[in-house]
Amino acid sequence: MISEMRKQLLSAVEELWSIMPEYRFSQMISNYALLARTGKIEDIYDCEDDELLAAIRHQIDRLKGSEDNLLRAPSSVQPT
Repeated sequence: MISEMRKQLLSAVEELWSIMPEYRFSQMISNYALLARTGKIEDIYDCEDDELLAAIRHQIDRLKGSEDNLLRAPSSVQPT
């Protein structure tokens, strides 16, 4: 049986993928495992599920904030 933490983690991965569909799965997991900890290569193996979930949620929040800012920006600064 999958733990609640892993269900949340998989849901966060799915949400991030919907925002950034160009990400490869292994690229996503390794990048956020490194960000969740010290940035050393062994962090990919040592990262706990809760640390990875926090890093992914942080990125989702940042990306959604960027989208919200673009939606509120005056038309003169909207990307073309």
